Amino acid sequence: MKHKNNWNLEMYIKLYFKIKNLKKKTKFFPYIMYTVFSDPKKTKEFQEYKDINLEWMKTIYSSNKYSKIHNLIVKKPSEYLSSIIYSKIFERKGTWGSLKFTKIQYVFLLSLLLLKKKKIFDLIGTKKLSIDWSIIDEELKKFNLKKNFFNYMKNKYYL
Repeated sequence: MKHKNNWNLEMYIKLYFKIKNLKKKTKFFPYIMYTVFSDPKKTKEFQEYKDINLEWMKTIYSSNKYSKIHNLIVKKPSEYLSSIIYSKIFERKGTWGSLKFTKIQYVFLLSLLLLKKKKIFDLIGTKKLSIDWSIIDEELKKFNLKKNFFNYMKNKYYL
């Protein structure tokens, strides 16, 4: 670990699984969850740290991550985007099914969003998801470069 300085919890768990020879026993689990924070204006903890002016707080509590629909701050919009897509896949079939087919469906649904086909995306499945399109749209702007798309897919699927 001393040769790398940007460790996060997921990287540490992956290393632990590798050391304990558990890597082969772990499988891909789709992002159906995402991290949120309460409205900072109504959060006691936020008020306590507000004067410290920590850089990470500026990142987390930025205005483009606040969801008016959910009345929460979405910490990582990429997780929110994946959660919406995987929720559509799961809701439609009731199961993840084959991992290969799930990946194909994911790329198809992501492509619909990138092509701004929200109405078609909404028609998939029987339930109407409560989606904050402003957060999704901000996240999709990051896909303008081909490199960003492939990095996103690599990170989501560990390719």
